[in-house]
This record gives sequence, structure tokens and C-alpha cells, in this order.
Amino acid sequence: MQKKSLSKVVAVMLAASCVAIPLQAMAAAVDYTKLYSGVDYQNKTTCVIGPESQNMDSVGATIGYAYLKSKLGMATEPRVAAPLNRDMSYMLEYFHLPQPAVMNDATGQQVILVDHSSYGAAINGMKKARIVEVIDRHNLGGLQSDGLVYSRNIPTAATSSIVYLSFKETGVDMPKAIAGVLFAGVMSATDNLQGSNVTALDRQAYEELKGKAGVEDINGFHKALEKAAFTHEGMSDKEIFETDCKDYAVKDWAMTISQLECLNDEEFAQMKERMLAYMNKIPGRKTGILYFLVLKNRSTGAAELLYTGDMAESVAKKAFAGADANHAVLKNNADRKRDVEPAIRTELERYMQY
Repeated sequence: MQKKSLSKVVAVMLAASCVAIPLQAMAAAVDYTKLYSGVDYQNKTTCVIGPESQNMDSVGATIGYAYLKSKLGMATEPRVAAPLNRDMSYMLEYFHLPQPAVMNDATGQQVILVDHSSYGAAINGMKKARIVEVIDRHNLGGLQSDGLVYSRNIPTAATSSIVYLSFKETGVDMPKAIAGVLFAGVMSATDNLQGSNVTALDRQAYEELKGKAGVEDINGFHKALEKAAFTHEGMSDKEIFETDCKDYAVKDWAMTISQLECLNDEEFAQMKERMLAYMNKIPGRKTGILYFLVLKNRSTGAAELLYTGDMAESVAKKAFAGADANHAVLKNNADRKRDVEPAIRTELERYMQY
């Protein structure tokens, strides 16, 4: 075949591979329940659980996926890593769902991981648990398993969007309450579709779940969730700092990057002062651990990185232009995963090469 003809054939093949296939057509063409057939569930109850640092999306996705698997004939139950925060409790009350039981140690349990795929993000004992499935949107984190695992990782803003897709593919009917918690998860993770990492799948999930959940006053529902989630009255400094806290390892160093969102300018200024004071005297602070906090103002999109200590200051000044002794101004709506952690990691790795 001549080179020109071959190019035409390749072009046609590539074009065909890029054709969008409606979800309904995909579900009709593939029996997705058979995809799990290679996994040995051992007729045991399987706990579906999100990361240790849980949020609205991980809780909604956990409840939704546990329901889906139960309708597919598997003995699954949702679990949470800790008692739910006020916004998550409000979400469940709004949709008349009970709070899942707390599981803070996975030792000896059979589990499905939702919204995380690393031991670092998991609850205690996960290395001694039997992992049978992983449903996530983050970077892969080096999990190990003795048997076959059903693993699905899609780069979306919300893990709840992936669970929504699974409902579509399997053809399982979605009750109003389940659609509600998934909708709340998508709304929260995408900042009501205003986030920088929103995908087409997130938008489709948002629109369809909104209808199924019967949430007519979207703005009112969103503001109620925000008020429940992002006001910090009655919380200690430690509780505030650890609300959304993630740990990372960089060779011989470790770093903790918390994230805190405030409703307005006044709370933003108050939290900045309180968190800097707290970070200067974190109980049990250890050598070799750097502490950072991404502080966001939801009313303006403004974001700052707070830190204390000589090493954290040195790293931040190299990673972010204009950084001073305890804070750096970030771009609006900066993301911990996409913007902050990679920049700090890069500078730490450079430091350790000397």
C-alpha cells in the first residue's frame, strides 16, 4: 500500500476512535456487571469507605457506590472515617439518610476504596485489609493486593461523577436520596461548576443528578451547604487546621498541607491570624515535617499559602514569587493538588540533591 493511502486509512481509524458514544448506547452494548466477575468477594460483607480526610464528595460517592453494589447483588455497606462535619450532616438530613457507621481501622476488613488510592490517604490498618475495588480520580498511590482488584480511575473533579457514570452503565435505578448525595458531592467538588478542573462528565452528572434529586432552589441549597461547611464557630484551632489536612512524603522529609475555605473577607482575615498563631506552636511538632495551609476566600477567589519555620519559609520563597516570612499570595482559586503540592515538592527535591 502506498504511503499516501496508508495515511488515509490511519486518519479514518483515528477519526472513528474519537466518535463520542452516548452513555445509554455504551450501557446497552456492554454488560458492566460482568466486569466484576473476576473479583472474588468471598460472600463477605464489603465496607465501602472514603479517605481519612473525608469531604462532601467522598461521603456522597461512598454512600452512592455502596447502594449501587448492593443492587448488583453484593453485600456492601457504607462507612465513614470519622463522625461527619456539619455540612455533611446537613446533606444527609436534607435527603433523609442515616449517617454511615464509623470505621477508623480497616484491619481484617474487606473494603472498596472510594476517592483515594493510596495507603497515605487511607484509614489505619488498610495494609492489613483485603481491597477488592478502587474508585478514584486522584494519582495512583501504590496499593497492593493478593487477589484481583476492580480498579477505576477517571480524571474528574468529583468522584461522585464516576459513581453517577457507574449507575448509567449498569442501568440501576437511582433513588431520589442517592441522587441527592451524589449531586451534593459533585456540587461541592466542582464549586457549583465554577472550579478550574470541571470536566464534561462532571457537568453531565450535575445536570442529571439535580433533576433526579429534586433540588429546585440550587442557589439556596448551595448557600446552605456553604454556610454549614465554611463557618468555623465553636471550633478549636486544631479542629480547623485538621478539617481538610493531607500528609505527603518527599524522601526523608514529610509535609502536611491543610486547606481551609472561608465565606468572606472578614472570616478570611480572622482565620489567617488564628492559623498562623496555631502553626507556630503545633502540638508535637517534629523535625523533618513542614506545615503549610492553603487559605481560600470563597467570596473573591483569593488564596494564600501560610507556613511557619525557617525551612518552610525557604522552600516557599523558592516555589512562589513574592513569598515572605509566613505567607505567599497564590493565584485565584489555586488548587492544593494541582498548584501547591507539586511546587513545594519540586523545591524540596532540589534541596535534597545538594
